[in-house]
Amino acid sequence: MTCVKTGIAGTLLLLLLAVTGAVALAGNVYSIQVAASTQKGSAQETSDQMNRLGHDSFVRLETVPGKGQWYRVYIERFGSKAQAAKEAAMLKSLGLLKECYVRELKEEAQTEKKGVSNRIHFLHVGSYKEKGNAEKSVTRLEKNGQKAFFAEEGAGADKWFRTYIGEFADTKEALKAGSLLKEKGLISYFKVISFNQEGDRTKNAKVAQRSHGL
Repeated sequence: MTCVKTGIAGTLLLLLLAVTGAVALAGNVYSIQVAASTQKGSAQETSDQMNRLGHDSFVRLETVPGKGQWYRVYIERFGSKAQAAKEAAMLKSLGLLKECYVRELKEEAQTEKKGVSNRIHFLHVGSYKEKGNAEKSVTRLEKNGQKAFFAEEGAGADKWFRTYIGEFADTKEALKAGSLLKEKGLISYFKVISFNQEGDRTKNAKVAQRSHGL
């Protein structure tokens, strides 16, 4: 079992421009829009900031009816609209976002990329206030053949023990694995998270491993 301990991310206030458009109801890949700009550089700067906080953030050039083309900044990808909405509500309640929108990702939209991706991907599958519960969750997942670990995040009243599965080569692979595990009943929730191999979420982290005689 692996435990990763991280510090508290600073509060990030994002100003979302009033470019709402219509929220699609069909499809199976959703994301949270946290900002929008007519300037690519400004959108990319916001996306980079979100990535440094451990989110899987990306920029898409999309056409907004009656408003032209905008660079929209998104974080994370989800297998259902309900999962995305739940995550968005949590981020807003914590004061990490001022305003955001859940949207279906359209494949025809252009996603802005910066060279070869150096990010690795995991599934966040649970959050617990008690360390023992996170350990039990990881043990159960390991017994079912999953590469699982938990991370201690935050401090004081904001401290959580979050459980993860992975790593995965890309977001598509992670989404597929999450959907399959949920279908099998091994997990009830999942969210794809990503970070740079050089650090991000695990930068300056203290890692402790425990072996189990399974």
